[in-house]
Amino acid sequence: MFAPNLSMLLVSFISALVYSGQVGYVVQKVNELLHWKLGCNPTPPVGNVSLHYFNGRGKSEAIRLLMEDHNIPYTETKYTQELWRNAQPLGIEDGLYHFGEIPSIETIKGVRLSKRKSILHFIGRSVGLDCDCHEIDWCDMVATAVDDLQKQLENTVFTQPKFDPFIRDSYAKNILIPWLGYFEKLPESKDTNYEDEIYFAGGRLTWLDYSIFDMLESNCNLLDYTEGWDIPSHLNCSTVFEMFPRLDRHYNTFKSRLNIHEYINSERRTSYGPPFW
Repeated sequence: MFAPNLSMLLVSFISALVYSGQVGYVVQKVNELLHWKLGCNPTPPVGNVSLHYFNGRGKSEAIRLLMEDHNIPYTETKYTQELWRNAQPLGIEDGLYHFGEIPSIETIKGVRLSKRKSILHFIGRSVGLDCDCHEIDWCDMVATAVDDLQKQLENTVFTQPKFDPFIRDSYAKNILIPWLGYFEKLPESKDTNYEDEIYFAGGRLTWLDYSIFDMLESNCNLLDYTEGWDIPSHLNCSTVFEMFPRLDRHYNTFKSRLNIHEYINSERRTSYGPPFW
């Protein structure tokens, strides 16, 4: 009699759990206990990582920031445009460059991934920086928005026949400032609205924040490195951040993290320099 009663109790418990909508919460807590890491789906350490990208910051810098911050050992293969033309077809055939583009990583355990957002999420899970289960969709939305703004920055800087002060100011006023306004107004998670919170999911540091910091820094770099031009608006990083105190707190708090601070001030970091220099 004991076994059937236990089975009925178990079925009743699972049914009540499903009906309450708390299955994800329970699964997350079990995973956190198993791996002793936070987040929806934490994983074991990734081991050594091989990062493939061009000889610049670009789409791979957020990945470097994450690995530097959490002492993940990694090596880099840095391509010039000429070397990439030869390496691309070989990498596609080998299955390393899934979509014929980089960044791409390969771990010592044989995991191969492309696309910045996927790589950040994967590595973030291994160090307890995954988002909570009920916020996976939220993190994906915000990360996609970051990529959208970064793409507009790239299109402005890289595709213009001549990048001049008027293009720079048009980007800052018509694209950058409106988009930063969107990020400034985001709640710290899908369920709360903490105006003083500096993180963008769950009230804690997640892989998403590395992408946001990289977006803020790359735009700051552009504004500050072009400040000496004859610019009508006189916009620079400081004047723009004055409009967005939450983003300013996020930016300055993040770059003061011990390992991040050491990395961004180290000689091993690729210096900033867009192609018009």
